[in-house]
Amino acid sequence: MSYLHCISALWRREIVKFVRDRSRVFGALAQPVLFWLLLGMGFQGSFSLPGAGEEGVGYFEFLFPGIIALMILFTAIFSTISIVEERKAGFLQAALVAPVSRTAFVLGSTLGGTTLSLIQAILLLVLLPFLSIFPSIPGVLLILTLCVFAGIAFTALGIAIA
Repeated sequence: MSYLHCISALWRREIVKFVRDRSRVFGALAQPVLFWLLLGMGFQGSFSLPGAGEEGVGYFEFLFPGIIALMILFTAIFSTISIVEERKAGFLQAALVAPVSRTAFVLGSTLGGTTLSLIQAILLLVLLPFLSIFPSIPGVLLILTLCVFAGIAFTALGIAIA
């Protein structure tokens, strides 16, 4: 039971740290939208995608998966940076001497970073109808599933490196 409690506490800690840092919240929400809009508007006339037109894929739709991946990667990087900061502050040493396994520490931090990236992906998906892009329900579920797996992979890799 202490294993699950440790994972839950570290997951909650990641979420609380994110919510309390207003600049990180603003940057996490504004950065992907700005990249998507600026790159989409800036390069929309430069690229001619196969099948683009009335029924084809526009540049904003083409760019969307890359922006989601970029957002997940940045969230993983910031989660990794927080591990390094915790090491400097002494929290990491205190957590590592606790009577729980280190795997629980890694899982809690990884799930926290993954949850943050999933929330950001959902917020970005909410913007799609405002741009006249209407993904199907199975498409949205596939996107969210891929976001979870990519978030786990990127965040765990970053924590392993940290």
